[in-house]
Amino acid sequence: MKRRFIFAIFGAGLALLPARGRAEGPGEPLMAEVQKSTESVKDPLLTEARGDLEAGQVRQARRKLNSFLDKQPTSAEGWTLLGRTYLATGDNSKALSRFQKALKFDPHYAPAFTGRGEVFEKRGHLDEAANEFRAAVLSDPNEPEARQALARLNQNAPSPE
Repeated sequence: MKRRFIFAIFGAGLALLPARGRAEGPGEPLMAEVQKSTESVKDPLLTEARGDLEAGQVRQARRKLNSFLDKQPTSAEGWTLLGRTYLATGDNSKALSRFQKALKFDPHYAPAFTGRGEVFEKRGHLDEAANEFRAAVLSDPNEPEARQALARLNQNAPSPE
């Protein structure tokens, strides 16, 4: 079976895009980012849930995210935001499982790595936290929360004697 490809230029990189489906090659993380960034535009429920979470209305956000995920169960952004609701209420185990589920659907989703890093940091597993924050920065060099967390961890790390 022949596969047709489309060449696309993203920044300085060249991506080989299948005529249908996901990107292959160096542009794949960028294409995943483009796909993710359109999710909140497509569904106002996701946008509302994000706003509720930012306003501290965790239960309301969680209810909307569960409704959203019933319709879009493979949304890495939805699972990550749901994980953030559990992180906000201190349920680190449930938060971690939601971040892991997000990574199952998008293994390059930086906010999910950042969320995992926050859980590990709260548990005092600083090496694991740093690894997750590094993974987030590798997936998205512009991930501000991961960069800030890495700087904080490096600043608080004991100096070698």
